[in-house]
Amino acid sequence: MHLKLLRLILSHLLLSLLLSLPHYYIPSSPSSSPSLLLLLLSPLLFSLSHSLYSSLPFYFSFFSLSLHSLRLLIFPFFLAFFIAYLLRIRRKKYDLYNKHNT
Repeated sequence: MHLKLLRLILSHLLLSLLLSLPHYYIPSSPSSSPSLLLLLLSPLLFSLSHSLYSSLPFYFSFFSLSLHSLRLLIFPFFLAFFIAYLLRIRRKKYDLYNKHNT
C-alpha cells in the first residue's frame, strides 16, 4: 500500500514539475534562455511519470475511487502552485539583489 502511494506521489510530482518548470523558469542572467538540460529532461520526466502511473493497479471501491480521483485532481495543481510560489519568491530575491548591485 505504501509503495503504491509513493509511486502515485512520485508520478504526480514529476508531472507537476514538468508542467510548471518551463513556465516559471528563472534565468541566471537576463539574457539567458531555458537550459538545454531542461528541454532534454522533459520527455524523460514525462515518460517516467507515465510509466509509474500506468503500472499502478486500480482496484478501488466507490469511496476510495472518489478519494483517488479527488487526489488526482487536486495534488498536481497544489504541487505546481507551491513550486510556482517558491520560484516567485526566488525571482523577487533575484530582482532585489540586482537592484542593490546596480
